[in-house]
Amino acid sequence: MDQKRPVVKQLAGRRVIELSANAIASGTKYRGQLEERLEQLKAEVMAAEGEMIVFIDEIHNILGGGSNDAIAEALKPALARGEFPCIGATTVAEYRQYIEKDAALARRFTPIWLAEPTVDEAIAIVQTVATQHLAAHHQVSFEPAAIEAAVRLSARYLADEQLPGKAIKVLDEAASGLIVPGTLFEGDDTGPLRGAGGGVTVADVVAIIAERTNIPVSQLGQTDKQKLLALEERLRERIIGQDHAVSQVVRVIKRAGAGLADPRRPQGVFLFAGPTGVGKTELALALTQALFDNEEAIFRLDMSEFMDKHQVARLTGAPPGYVGYDDEGRLTGRLRRYPYSVILLDEIEKAHPEVQHLFLQLFDSGRLTDSQGRLADGRNAIFIMTTNLGAKEALGLAAATQNYQDKLQAAINDHFTMEFINRIDRIVYFNPLAEAALLAIFERELQPFRAKLEREHGLEIEISEADKQQLVAQIAQQKQGARPLRRFIEDRIIAPLVDKLLAGEL
Repeated sequence: MDQKRPVVKQLAGRRVIELSANAIASGTKYRGQLEERLEQLKAEVMAAEGEMIVFIDEIHNILGGGSNDAIAEALKPALARGEFPCIGATTVAEYRQYIEKDAALARRFTPIWLAEPTVDEAIAIVQTVATQHLAAHHQVSFEPAAIEAAVRLSARYLADEQLPGKAIKVLDEAASGLIVPGTLFEGDDTGPLRGAGGGVTVADVVAIIAERTNIPVSQLGQTDKQKLLALEERLRERIIGQDHAVSQVVRVIKRAGAGLADPRRPQGVFLFAGPTGVGKTELALALTQALFDNEEAIFRLDMSEFMDKHQVARLTGAPPGYVGYDDEGRLTGRLRRYPYSVILLDEIEKAHPEVQHLFLQLFDSGRLTDSQGRLADGRNAIFIMTTNLGAKEALGLAAATQNYQDKLQAAINDHFTMEFINRIDRIVYFNPLAEAALLAIFERELQPFRAKLEREHGLEIEISEADKQQLVAQIAQQKQGARPLRRFIEDRIIAPLVDKLLAGEL
């Protein structure tokens, strides 16, 4: 016991011993051996006349049923008479699953609910652990800023664990990373190790968090202001004819990046509404690339696969007793492994209402619990839903007019509940693409093939303005946006050129 700390008078001078269920049960092959060993333990504790307190970590493993039922039954009478002073530690979930269900056992304990410390409290705790224990164990030093970063970053990004434990683990891993072959001591053998950089730094902590969460290191530091400032320009280079949609999305993302959004909610929740082929999915991909430098950070769910009520289980995992219970849910599993990503819910209107209801909690609190009670953190994710609701009715109206948006909004209001709509940060309306936009997209889609043809074969493609206008007019009449353009280029331009190249005519 640390004599420097004040001690409650009633506990002064008492000994605390830790009891291991496995140690007690080991070697008791025959009936009666376990009971005999427990009687000896109880006799020793009782002989101490209250001066000995038994501490049992993971107490549910001893008293919660299963192979150690005999231990629980042997200890219950002594616990009831107060002859066996005992402190147990367990989680809330395991207490409710194993202890609380046994009313007789629950009466023998007074539950004390320990709340997770605040960030400031955790910093003070971790400061002590790091400087007094981890530093001595690893023979390294810890920068104060690294300790604070470990607490703040783990509080934000490691949602499955609790403070201060998760911050201590991060520092422990970071310190272990400094101990490499050939590391020298400063001075004599008792000095701290002279590791990479002389001690654990903020960069070391960030690297550990990045490795554990699959979040890019650049995203774990301070807000990348330059990236956010250039976000709209980058998106407009890729998304043609939807400048108003880009502006609305960027406005929400900038607010979150500046730290002015609700920290309990996702970074952004959008509903992209409009006809097919106008850039809804393309904007989601472009946003992913701009923010995370990798389009693979997007996770796409085709909501037409969730048209039945029971398919909710595919998102969060099958309930206990059902096939697939051991498999994690598609959505919760993704958020647990890659909390920093874009989640694309394609054609959300096709999902069953129960599936849509599942997202209410996620959009509101940024958290979702899977079938095994594990928490998935969605606060660092961006959710983008797409819908074609009202698009057919609105196609005859002029783009960017109030009547056009009213048609889309009316269809959305008829299909979704107001509770669901109110969880959305911004409903973004995509206009039908004008011929000028289609022409620009055509040029962009053709450019890679044009450059490759010139580079490898020394040939150039020349298309007259009249032919381009005629092509774009044909595409516009199909009312499928830019979707047919790539197929048109393949069929009308690339395929004939390939035939001529193979025949040696070019």
